[in-house]
Amino acid sequence: MSKWRCRRCPAALCAAVALLGVTAAAQQGALSAVEIIRRAILAHGGEAFRRPQTLELCGHATYYPRDGGPAIEIERLRIARVIPQESRRARAPNGKVLVEAWSGGQLFFREGFDGARAWSQLSAQARPIAEYLQLDRHFGFGVIRFAETPGFRLERLPDGEVAGRPVYRVAITDVEGRTTQFAIDRASWLIHKVEFDTPLGHHERIYWPYDARDRIKEARHVRLIFAGHKLFDVWWEEVRYNQPLPDQMFAAPSK
Repeated sequence: MSKWRCRRCPAALCAAVALLGVTAAAQQGALSAVEIIRRAILAHGGEAFRRPQTLELCGHATYYPRDGGPAIEIERLRIARVIPQESRRARAPNGKVLVEAWSGGQLFFREGFDGARAWSQLSAQARPIAEYLQLDRHFGFGVIRFAETPGFRLERLPDGEVAGRPVYRVAITDVEGRTTQFAIDRASWLIHKVEFDTPLGHHERIYWPYDARDRIKEARHVRLIFAGHKLFDVWWEEVRYNQPLPDQMFAAPSK
């Protein structure tokens, strides 16, 4: 090889690398909403994440009162779910659900859905946010599992950032016209943010970080925001999929 070629090769190599980078960026930009959702589901665990039978999360949380009062520590928080295999509505409780929180050794609140009707138990401290605790204010994340169901619509939104991390943004609209926006981390393909409108204002949930050891990925920290107010920070310590959950767990308490 001539000296001239030896001098020119590094520049040519740089140009080729740059061209590959541009091509890769173009390919990323060309991803459809369906492709982004599929990659996110794969990153979260594939079919094990998309069609689980049950899910139980245990951890702790901090509640920030809307009146600016002192934060309340929730020492024990549990969510148990029997997850439906079909769903056409993004906001309605489905399957079976139990959410219970304990603070200072006392029940803070308990919200449930037994498969037919919703029920609740509220402490005096939780009553001011009774509307914010209703289950239909919180359903939205799970719609990603049914995004390709006939009647659902997917739309790619402009890319953005969440907490400084670049994300893809996709909107999923259910058969009733209710839209949920997902922000998918560009590096890991994990869900970083979910947002949707509620009667109480725009609701945002920020998910991060995830535990790399989990086979099925659930964020270990979730921040809940209503109409710009941070209402809860949640830290999950235990994540259990597909464990038996007895029906009586979800039954309304006797009077």
